[in-house]
Amino acid sequence: MQFGVQIFGCLAECKKNPDLFFKALAEAGYKQIEPCILFDDPVKMVENARVTGNEFMERLADNIWKPEEVPEYIQLMEKYGLKLSSVHVFANNMNQVADKMIETAKKNKISSYIVNCNQQTIVTDYDAFASDCCNLSATLRDYGIDLWIHNNGVEIKTRVEHNGKQVPILSAILDLCKNAKVGAQIDVGWVLYGGIDPVKYLNEVKEYVRSIHFKDLKKDFAIRSDGDIFACLGDGALKVKEILECVPLNSDITVLIDQDASDGDIMEDMRKSYQVLYEAFQ
Repeated sequence: MQFGVQIFGCLAECKKNPDLFFKALAEAGYKQIEPCILFDDPVKMVENARVTGNEFMERLADNIWKPEEVPEYIQLMEKYGLKLSSVHVFANNMNQVADKMIETAKKNKISSYIVNCNQQTIVTDYDAFASDCCNLSATLRDYGIDLWIHNNGVEIKTRVEHNGKQVPILSAILDLCKNAKVGAQIDVGWVLYGGIDPVKYLNEVKEYVRSIHFKDLKKDFAIRSDGDIFACLGDGALKVKEILECVPLNSDITVLIDQDASDGDIMEDMRKSYQVLYEAFQ
């Protein structure tokens, strides 16, 4: 089994020195990089962030990958034996940027795109989100590109009635998208945060699972503020070995570290996280 990194939490390190960044991750043992790509206008993103006083989004607009930058990043990745296959989409309206997504995928051999639910609207508009995902999936599949949904905590924690049962919103969305062949990238940290045992939930939605994100949470995360819940893998509440055992040995399911923030050196955390995964897999 090969392991990778979703680099959202270390985008600044990547932007500062991409060559050194990829070299460090390869030396740690990783084989795959999953980036975030902005398909909206970065200038407008910065302008909107400044109007609302959102310094985080302003920094993100600078650090997040742009479609035209991807070939150069891939060239550096391949220098160290790293590959890119799946990508997180950043866009206000995913269907409006579908053409740009397809063009970027064709140029860079991207096989899967991942979208997130809007945390502010998903509780009331989950059926509309599912419809949008179905439409995008149909468009992408014409070009051999898969669509996956990445979960946060709210769509796990919040239950809705679907097919006569009370289920997490994500489960309802995946069922609504079943015929459109939309997959799931299950973030087990956010599943835990949402109040469900990750192993139990992975088994419940196993027909949809295409990828797993390992995001560990501090053992006392339930009494912490949202910005202070993240832990380096192995230091927190996740039962790593039990979760890995949910992944069939010969499957195409990707296993990726996704640490949003670090109390120390995030690159050191990435090195440690690989060792935790490797030892749990033995």
